Amino acid sequence: MTTPGTIDASDGDRNTYHIVCHDCPTEFLTDGRTEAEQRLSEHRRSTDHSVEFASLGVPEMENE
Repeated sequence: MTTPGTIDASDGDRNTYHIVCHDCPTEFLTDGRTEAEQRLSEHRRSTDHSVEFASLGVPEMENE
């Protein structure tokens, strides 16, 4: 697991992910899919809640 605000480069994914629980107010932002999957699994396992995550992929900016 990475420190919040850092990038988990081990999985090659530099996107930020939003993890949300539909059964309680728990939410996380993570850097990298691996950490998102770990957080989701930990929360689901410890609570049996409905949890999902999605990439907040930032569109690339074009320089003019």
